[in-house]
Amino acid sequence: MNPLLSLSDFEDALEASTNQPILIFKHSSICPISAGAKDRLIAFLDSEKEDALSCYQVLVRENRDISNAIAERLSTTHQSPQLLLVHNGKVLWHTSHHTITADEIEEALEEHTARD
Repeated sequence: MNPLLSLSDFEDALEASTNQPILIFKHSSICPISAGAKDRLIAFLDSEKEDALSCYQVLVRENRDISNAIAERLSTTHQSPQLLLVHNGKVLWHTSHHTITADEIEEALEEHTARD
């Protein structure tokens, strides 16, 4: 996962979303639910069929300004953990907590993006 450590990193991620869909993961480093969601997301990303999907992570407690900018710029209510599917700078789909699963992500990608 690519870390979002600055507002510039977030802008770069949005720019990358013009070429292909991206995932943005909002993670709390002190929350066990968030840790479980991150484990499930990493397992999904490590699967052989998802090697071209870019994923960005913001640590919400350590980078509150970036987390808030994501919520504001993408017109989403902040949650943690939260996963957003973004294309052309717009949220196509998002989910949070225990629904961050491989099946949910795969379904969202199939529903909201053209995939090979």
